[in-house]
Amino acid sequence: MSQQEPSQQQAQIVAAGITASNIVMAVVLFVLSNTDALPPESTLPMPANIAGTIGIGIAASMVIVSFVLKTMIGGNQDKSLPIAQRVMQRTIIAMAVCDAGSCFGFVLGFLTGDLLWSFVMMGIATAGCILHFPTAKAFR
Repeated sequence: MSQQEPSQQQAQIVAAGITASNIVMAVVLFVLSNTDALPPESTLPMPANIAGTIGIGIAASMVIVSFVLKTMIGGNQDKSLPIAQRVMQRTIIAMAVCDAGSCFGFVLGFLTGDLLWSFVMMGIATAGCILHFPTAKAFR
């Protein structure tokens, strides 16, 4: 049985799913905040604004690291693999690194109850995912 090679459309569907996970996390936090499931005060040993500032730095760092990682992976990939498979591997890994910043924002929202910082972190991560979205140029 031979494996089917991934296509450009399949890579874009996977990328859209990873990007959508950031939006789903933001919606879940918003719904939980409206049901008073989140703490009214920060449960962290530091003010929420300090934790949020650190979190934004981490989320932005994750996006920057994802671009460096994607470039490093692109240069070290096996050239015998189909180009669509190489693009898909690079994209999934880079987007997963961006997604880690969004997950951190999700956890921060649970710990502080302050959604502003969480949403900014998720926005940074989503922007990183959108910038990694595979285009037709990547498959050439």
